[in-house]
Amino acid sequence: MMRLRFALVLLAPALALLMAGDAFSATNVMIYGATNAPSMTAPSSESLGGVFIRMLGAMVIVLALVLGAAWAFRRSRLFRLVGANSNHLRVLESKSIGARHTLHVVEYGEQRFLIADTPTGTNLIAPVSTPTGTALAESAPPPGTFAEKLRALLDGKK
Repeated sequence: MMRLRFALVLLAPALALLMAGDAFSATNVMIYGATNAPSMTAPSSESLGGVFIRMLGAMVIVLALVLGAAWAFRRSRLFRLVGANSNHLRVLESKSIGARHTLHVVEYGEQRFLIADTPTGTNLIAPVSTPTGTALAESAPPPGTFAEKLRALLDGKK
């Protein structure tokens, strides 16, 4: 992590100078009695290939900085603030009762709620007790990783 910060600190001024190009030499600055005013000779024209190479180099540097920042963010602790297994909210069942009107049975932890979803808003209808049958429990997918579920599906089709 320290090396990445050190590299970014070194690359930032170089990138700024590269992007600035000849902006500094275009101004009339008086240094020790001499000016750097542009001469009256014909301006030199850069070749199209040189401009393309310069633009391509700048684009590669910018892409490298963006990818480096994304990599650093992913490796940092900020990315892992919310764990993957911290999802306690599940929609157990949904039923459409008309155009843009839906009923949902939602479970949060051990509690279940009946919720109505309408164009004007979402409303809590009532808390729902846990059913004695396993109708809702069977509709929920079994816990496990994607690889375990895929393996079980493939083994079942053999």
